[in-house]
Order: sequence, then C-alpha cells, then structure tokens
Amino acid sequence: MPDTEFLVTVAAYLGAGYAVGMGALGPAVGPGYTAGLAQEGMSRQVMRQGAIFRMMVLGQALSQTAGVLALVIGFVLIFARGGGEGLDKAAALLGAGFSVGTAAVGVGIGNGLSTGMACAAAARHPKHFGGIQQAMLVGTAVSQSTGIYAFVISLLLILYS
Repeated sequence: MPDTEFLVTVAAYLGAGYAVGMGALGPAVGPGYTAGLAQEGMSRQVMRQGAIFRMMVLGQALSQTAGVLALVIGFVLIFARGGGEGLDKAAALLGAGFSVGTAAVGVGIGNGLSTGMACAAAARHPKHFGGIQQAMLVGTAVSQSTGIYAFVISLLLILYS
C-alpha cells in the first residue's frame, strides 16, 4: 500500500489537473457561443458593429475569470500544499480541484449565454443597447459569484486541511 505522503501528492496533482482542465472548458465554450451570436448580430446591424463588438469582448473577458481562478488553485495545489499528510489532506486537495474546476464550467458557459443573448438582443433592438448591456453585466456578475464561492472553498480546503 502506498504511503500517505504519496497519496497526498497524487491527489494534489489530480486536483490541479482537473481544476485547470475543467477550468478551461467553460471559459472556452461560453465566449465561443458569444462570438457566434455577436457575428450574427453584427451582420444584421452593420452600423452598430463597434458597439456589439465591444459588448462581446467585455462579456468574453468576464467569462475568463473562473478559468483564471481555477489556474490559481492549480498552481497552489502543485506548489503550496501546506501542513497535513493524511488521507483527509488528500481528499481535501482533490476536492479543492474538483470544486473550482466544476464551478468554472458553469460560470464560463453561463457568462457566454448571458453575453451572447445580449449581443443578439442589441442587434435586434439597437435603441435599447444601454439597458441590454446593463442587464448583461448584472447577469454575468451573479454568475461570477458562484465561481468566487468555489475559489474560496478551494482555498479553505487547501489551507486548513
């Protein structure tokens, strides 16, 4: 049977891999969806291309936040595992990676849906651009909160296990 120090290391590496791998999924799918709807909208409203493009880029940038948080947790899992060396520590490290990685999928896709639909709505109703963008920003902020919760829990699992 492997010793617990080895199991802790394996759990940290698996957690880091899952965090970054899954943390890249949502922030890739969401902005791709946004780009597709923005391109469709820009083709319909040629005079509003600049505004729709700016909305798209803003939403895509916000979609990356959860991926960056997952990357940070991945680095922490690899380089700064801290104290204990029991099986509880291994479970906590693996859980930290799963927490932030899984949350990043939802956040990235959720932000992409919100931003993509906002770009489409701005193309259909250009006179209401300001209100549409404001609603998009509120929607992405609410979506981001779950990624931040997962990040905090992941840090607590790493630091206090």
